[in-house]
Amino acid sequence: MAMQLSKGERFNISKEAPGLKKIAIALGWQATEAGQSYEIDVSAFMLGADGKLPNDKYFIFYNNLQSCDGSVLQSIPDKNNRGQENKSIYGVILDKINPEIEEITFAVTIHEADKIKANFSNIKNAFIKITNLDTGSELVRYELKENFSRETAVEFGRLYKKNGEWRFQAVGEGYQAGLQSLVDKYYSGNSHNIASISRELTAGTAADDLQLPAWDLEVDSEPESQQSRQTRRVQPSRINNQVNNSRSRKIPAALLAGLGVLVLGTGVGTIAFMRSGNETLKQAKILAVETQNAGKATDVNLLRSFDQRLKETIANLEKIPNFPGFGYQQARADLLQLRPSLVPVAQNLQAAESLATAQKLAMEAAVVVQKPPHPIEVWQQSQSKWQQAIALLEAIDSRTPVYNLAQNKLSTALCVTKRYSNSSEQNNFRFA
Repeated sequence: MAMQLSKGERFNISKEAPGLKKIAIALGWQATEAGQSYEIDVSAFMLGADGKLPNDKYFIFYNNLQSCDGSVLQSIPDKNNRGQENKSIYGVILDKINPEIEEITFAVTIHEADKIKANFSNIKNAFIKITNLDTGSELVRYELKENFSRETAVEFGRLYKKNGEWRFQAVGEGYQAGLQSLVDKYYSGNSHNIASISRELTAGTAADDLQLPAWDLEVDSEPESQQSRQTRRVQPSRINNQVNNSRSRKIPAALLAGLGVLVLGTGVGTIAFMRSGNETLKQAKILAVETQNAGKATDVNLLRSFDQRLKETIANLEKIPNFPGFGYQQARADLLQLRPSLVPVAQNLQAAESLATAQKLAMEAAVVVQKPPHPIEVWQQSQSKWQQAIALLEAIDSRTPVYNLAQNKLSTALCVTKRYSNSSEQNNFRFA
């Protein structure tokens, strides 16, 4: 008879089943009528000693059905004929788990729960159980009793290593931000292995080693007193031959931004996201070349265009996630090259705009006093415009490309105002 656990309780697999090499971990649940439309995802996070994913490929989910060390293989969640009971099975080869992996936690999430206003209150009779993969005998089971009325993600249980022994703990912890909650909790931002993986396998190898015999794991929705715990023999499990049959639906873009990891599917949204990232990288290369010309440019329209493109490209580079195939490392390098250009480009643009404004004011000042004589108010208006132009020209940074041109304009402006001050045409008006 399988050991029944309550929330928080633990079970020593190595002690209770010495010599056990292969196990099946089944997660099951039953949806109420209101929960029939939910798309439920099951995920496994293989964690290092720091409690974080050590490598992208140690997150096992619908777009990455096997771990890179060949120790874990996930089946596609199955829905039986009654359309109510669901399960997903993990095959685990204990002696193939990378020695640096200390824990594997198993969780269930509702896809896009925020959009459909879903939570786990409509998911009933949830359980996680561990079975001897070779014999089909059930070792331990945990039935979740909590009513998760707000939660959209639930950790069912965790397989962990202590003193060289594999153990299991019933967790039953809920989260309200779906899969993103777990990614935030377990993602370390490290895209490299914590230790070299000498046993990385080609696609399909894990599936070959985890072929199930002719039995399946039933979904036990009733208490033990009402249902036998014996494993029934049916057709071979759907866990076989599914490494290459993962779902192609896209990962939410919001999750991609925070994920920064993982093996991607081929959904339209994902492909579009990758193409956008590639276009950003191309634009960054163009800007890196144009930055040299922008540093010498004096045309205000050219500088405005460059400044806008530079800011947009930097913002887009910052959004590129740490995913294989997304060019994350190149994006980081491009950011290091382009960010220092922000300040000088902004200074050049400000200087060019000041020069353009000063030239406009000088022209207006000259036009307003054409065909004298004029009343004193007109000369005062012209004087004000010249003074504004002079102030702008004097404030232009000497390190900018327009500085010399601005100094020439300033000299002209000062000469004009001096000539005005000596002119009798001002009806004896003098500049202050």
